Amino acid sequence: MNFRTVMWIVLCSMSALVLIVWNASALIGAKPLPRMKDLEFVPSPSVMRVMSLGHTNTVAKLRWIDAFSYLQLQFERRNDQLLGNEHEGGFDRLYNALIDLDPKFEPFYNFAIMSESLLDNPGTLAIRCAQRGCLEIPDSMNLWRNLAAHIKSMENVNLHVLDGILSAWGRAAPDEHQRYHVQRWKSNLGIMELKGLHQLDYWSYEIAQQKDNSPIGKIADSTLRQQINNYNISLLQKLYDASDLPEELGINRCLDPQAWGKVFDNKSGVSIEGALVLWGPILFSSEIIGRMEKAFQTGEGKIPVDLKGAAFRTDPYGFPYTIKDKQVYSMGRERFEFQRKLTSYSFVLSRVAIEKKTWPKDLEEVWEWLPVEPLVPPTSGTLRYEAHVIHVDYDDQQEYEEWPLKKMAQYWMYLQTDGKTP
Repeated sequence: MNFRTVMWIVLCSMSALVLIVWNASALIGAKPLPRMKDLEFVPSPSVMRVMSLGHTNTVAKLRWIDAFSYLQLQFERRNDQLLGNEHEGGFDRLYNALIDLDPKFEPFYNFAIMSESLLDNPGTLAIRCAQRGCLEIPDSMNLWRNLAAHIKSMENVNLHVLDGILSAWGRAAPDEHQRYHVQRWKSNLGIMELKGLHQLDYWSYEIAQQKDNSPIGKIADSTLRQQINNYNISLLQKLYDASDLPEELGINRCLDPQAWGKVFDNKSGVSIEGALVLWGPILFSSEIIGRMEKAFQTGEGKIPVDLKGAAFRTDPYGFPYTIKDKQVYSMGRERFEFQRKLTSYSFVLSRVAIEKKTWPKDLEEVWEWLPVEPLVPPTSGTLRYEAHVIHVDYDDQQEYEEWPLKKMAQYWMYLQTDGKTP
């Protein structure tokens, strides 16, 4: 090896060493930071559409992939506020542009909803994107589910808005299986949280349209009976408390015209909504029914009623309303709630049986297995254990007749259409 070759090797080595040191100098004292993209220069949706030159779908997806590094930044920062803009965050600017370019691409909506959950102070991007997604892609059950869940999780949520969302979701469901689960959610909302008869039209329509013994028809029937019964009990309790008549009259105190005037805020006479004529706890004369039909045809407001010829209607399960300890009592509600308990206990029993790999032999062994005290059935009820399920039988079940909800629902829908639909 001659001298010139050695010098070239030394010179190349020194050059490489200098290059390494020069590149490493930038890392001395540096802190690790996540790679990010500057979203302050993302143009508005209208400008991006012009710049895409007709390739909106392609541009949207390329810009979306390029923006994943901004998502990485938010894992650390958790604040997407842009400099000089207090009303728009980085995710807002990004997904407003992307969704406008390609509104039928569902992952845009899902990532927008997920991205906002990273922020310490989330705004309304998730709800807005979910709402638009449901309009653009109405058959996406995931977007409907996200929208309903976000609205339910809001503070001071308007339950009537959530109820409307669930109604729209049910109409958009592609099959009966999906609709069934939406109906269960709507049913629980109406029974547990909503007061009054706000879901009356919805469930009446479902009952009127469904076939007998269909899964959704059963949910609609059960839900409407509970809602009507709860409302009627609440109304009768208000009338009972507002009456000045003797307590010895019992439930008849609820027919006091003065109490009705106080409850419905009528200074002279008694006037009520048309829904109470058909669904309320009082049976009115055929003349009042005629007034109700006319009110629907003419669009009138409240209907004047005469309590002299009125009588009490049973609860929707066929049992008379009574008074117990100054409280309106419904045997139908007590039996229904007891049946719900039995259903939940049968489910728990099946889980225990799976663990034990066997089933109890009789009712006595059932209560030994279950971690609860034995249930006492309502009046005239008897428990039995058959086919691995706990049942209750009533001696007087044949004496009471439930309301014919389907016929009533069909009549109610007839009234809602001003008598145009038979």
